[in-house]
Amino acid sequence: MKKVPGYVMYIGDVTLKNYNKDYQYDLPFRKGQSFNVYQGYNGNFSHQNENSIDFSMPEGTEIAAAREGVVVDFVSHNNKGCPTRNCIDQANYITILHPDGTFAQYYHLKQNGIKVNKGDQVKKGDVIGLSGNTGWSKGPHLHFVCYLPRVEENKYRETVKTLFRTGNGTKTEFLVEKKRIQKDIKNAALRKTVNSDFIHYIFRFLLQSFRNTFVNHGNNSRDIFHFIFFFRICY
Repeated sequence: MKKVPGYVMYIGDVTLKNYNKDYQYDLPFRKGQSFNVYQGYNGNFSHQNENSIDFSMPEGTEIAAAREGVVVDFVSHNNKGCPTRNCIDQANYITILHPDGTFAQYYHLKQNGIKVNKGDQVKKGDVIGLSGNTGWSKGPHLHFVCYLPRVEENKYRETVKTLFRTGNGTKTEFLVEKKRIQKDIKNAALRKTVNSDFIHYIFRFLLQSFRNTFVNHGNNSRDIFHFIFFFRICY
């Protein structure tokens, strides 16, 4: 919703009733990470009558799109935050329109921490910004909310609950306060192990090649030794 003197402009379909209530959202951060849900739906601090989620996370944490869509709005210039409503208009945020007509907003982002532009098509999992502590905030965190645009509702929107894929991605749940949520921890650890094993295999192969070359060519194998040493240091 945008206010213009004498007019009020709305983005989206304010009559929308049918949307994908069973859509499975990704957690809005990178794979292999976990964060606490500081405040959940209808939380006492600032979520009264609102289906929003607050994830406690350090400033500068990469924020990932929980669902694909189009960037329709953002603010990135603010650098102030405080634990009272006095700072409510000082938050940096991104608004994304989803294919079914719902919107997602990512709030309290770092100053100049927006990684997208208006009109950008983003895919689920794309890094869109960096978390911060701007606006009405008790501490560094990400505020995530999905909503339907409305004319008559409070704040000109109707917030909706969202199902998230958690753990290794096979479980879906509505998030609750004071619970630590993990994203693809098992698969991330597996990929790390596989990559480590592959690097060790390559190193052993190069080392054996060096030994064979040294036996056959003596000092002419010095360049190969330097390459293997450099490879080992880097990985």
